[in-house]
Amino acid sequence: MQDKQILYITIGCSAFLSVIYMGVSWGFKKCHPQFLNVAMIFVSTVGLASGLKLCVTLLTDDTKFQVGNDDKIVVFLGGLAICWVSVLGIIEGFKTKSSGNNKF
Repeated sequence: MQDKQILYITIGCSAFLSVIYMGVSWGFKKCHPQFLNVAMIFVSTVGLASGLKLCVTLLTDDTKFQVGNDDKIVVFLGGLAICWVSVLGIIEGFKTKSSGNNKF
């Protein structure tokens, strides 16, 4: 895939998950969606795609990374860490918060 295609797919998936969150907030929770949660879901989805692209590119294309094989494992683990944190961010964005604890 070309980089532009990956960019468009990533932005589309991020926007789709953000719209799902807003729909769930409005429809099921009967509250307004929080902007920070929408932004966190959007950015985390982009981070997940970036981490996956880093791992796949590292394994398939030797011309883009001029590092030794021992350093490739560190870069690969970094890509997996980005994916892990991004998935946790998406899950955290969709978690429900009890309205009794809000003071604002």
